Amino acid sequence: MNGVYLPLCLCLDFTTWTNVPLLTHLNTSGVLYTWYIGWLDHDYVALRLDRDICTEAWIDFLSVTSCCALTRIYSDHHPLLAALELSTTFHHSSFKFIKAWTTHDDCRRLVLETLKKHVVCSGMHCLHDKLQWVKDAFKLRNKSVFGDVQRQVHLVVDEVNRI
Repeated sequence: MNGVYLPLCLCLDFTTWTNVPLLTHLNTSGVLYTWYIGWLDHDYVALRLDRDICTEAWIDFLSVTSCCALTRIYSDHHPLLAALELSTTFHHSSFKFIKAWTTHDDCRRLVLETLKKHVVCSGMHCLHDKLQWVKDAFKLRNKSVFGDVQRQVHLVVDEVNRI
């Protein structure tokens, strides 16, 4: 295409930044491509450049988060409309397994003892219940062994900022 060149390094930097595990791309309804350029049929390029990106904490804080790409009027970009509603109910954050737990001496015993518990059910219901028990056991163990990790991180960050 004539006249439009995006430096590859800028595109890769932006893509790398938006794909970090802490960020979530919201599903967007509406048009597939949010940007286009082209004056003649043979010089037409359409891409999905515009995105709604947020953190998991944002999603937990809001009960409804949706995004829609609206009709383009005066710009070469389609505007995005995000619908947000404050949550009136408490949302539990998703469970994340922390690899550091496996280095603790008691990890294997904790899992085996939890999985040995007798469950009166069958198939996937049994597996679900046992995995829920393992999850709960890890949460309790995490608090008792490692303490409030987020608070510790905040204290260390504050100390580094102070220094």
